Amino acid sequence: MSTAASLLPVETVDACIVGDDPGGLAVALSLAAFGVPAAVIRPPAASLTLQGLALRLAVLREATSTAAACDWPEVQRRVAAAVRHHAVDEASHRLAAAGIRVIEGAATFTGPRTVEAGGRAVTARRFVVATGSQTQMPTIPGLSDIPVLTTDTIWELDAVPAHLAVIGGDAAAAALAQGFRRLGARVTLFAADGLLPDFDADMAAALRDRLDADDVTLFEQARVTSVALHSDGIAVQASRGSEDGALVVSHVLVSAGRLPSIASLGLDAAGIAHGPAGIPVDGALLTANRRIFALGETSDPAAEAGLSERQGALVAQNILLRRAVRAGDLVPMRVAHTTPAIVEMGLGETEARRRDPGCRVLRVPAGASAAALIDGPAEGHVKLIVSAKGRILGAAIMGRDAGAIAAPIALAIGEGLTVHNLAAIQLSYPSVTDLGKRAAIAYFGDRLSNPSIRRNIRLLRWLG
Repeated sequence: MSTAASLLPVETVDACIVGDDPGGLAVALSLAAFGVPAAVIRPPAASLTLQGLALRLAVLREATSTAAACDWPEVQRRVAAAVRHHAVDEASHRLAAAGIRVIEGAATFTGPRTVEAGGRAVTARRFVVATGSQTQMPTIPGLSDIPVLTTDTIWELDAVPAHLAVIGGDAAAAALAQGFRRLGARVTLFAADGLLPDFDADMAAALRDRLDADDVTLFEQARVTSVALHSDGIAVQASRGSEDGALVVSHVLVSAGRLPSIASLGLDAAGIAHGPAGIPVDGALLTANRRIFALGETSDPAAEAGLSERQGALVAQNILLRRAVRAGDLVPMRVAHTTPAIVEMGLGETEARRRDPGCRVLRVPAGASAAALIDGPAEGHVKLIVSAKGRILGAAIMGRDAGAIAAPIALAIGEGLTVHNLAAIQLSYPSVTDLGKRAAIAYFGDRLSNPSIRRNIRLLRWLG
């Protein structure tokens, strides 16, 4: 007897991307460019992607990073313009024009090589799960009884809150707390696990000082124990150690991490292992079903915004050329869109010292670059982590132009280059990117007092 599923029209493609996270779209576009049939199943109501959130946070940072007045409607206008420009390349009609089959609808796997969506069944040789993530709500008594803002919804506010309580201490929480304080809101930040717990301790400390200067009220190791509606707004109860306290705010924002958006995909039918932390993958980004890849937050809710797209490039090469995927070769990155911005890459200092006790940490202030001083006093510094043999293992950068400063350093880490290579890089002048070069040059500072080198110099001088 025929089932309803068996009566659905069937489409067959080489690769089917489930979800419209940027990494999945990158795979589809790469395949289409080489004439390989691909389909993308887009959910009917897509949530904000990590890249979309990062874009909004970056706009907020730029709009509030100077003393020039910028109000909330202007921030919203800039966000909308940036989002519209970014969305053009991901629009369904653009994907279709590239030769990609676009199917709108909720996707559900019905077997190891079949997925249903939009009233049809799709079979493929390879699948890529790229459904992204969604905001995670902490378990706090009363939270479901009040209007709660998230990192996805705060952009829809009609006006700047009078007093914003931010629950969370991650990069998004810090950026939003600082941004809204600079827009005129009173802000109280509750960071139960500390400020930027996953970042370099020196960078977190520097940002802590910056938030204090911006008059953000920060409570670290303070847990919100309950929230409730109040005649004057929302009552927030918190505790830290043996201390308890309460305050009344106008709005509550939660930034407590993210969860993979995989609950409704029917992964069991496809033989894909999964759990609360997402879909386990191996170093080739393959799931328990060896025909199915998983990208970005679907396998790592703590992934940074650009990871899925970088993974997508590797997966596309595997599907097209059978080139081995080595996701471990991708440089880990962490970004905080604060003022100053923070970018971290590769190994952190603690992990680097564990692996290589002889490693060195080189530091140079942002003011060491003439270009960094053009717009006024430079704030921040560059921290370069170098192995005992001179290989660049990691970096932490804080500065107004942290992203630009990071570019040559990221290349050096990814290619396994040394401080000799970075110190020899040729750059235009003035350029903030020379801060990485200056940090690398600092590696050779102790050689100035090396007796052997000094003897050689004296000999060469004597020889004329």
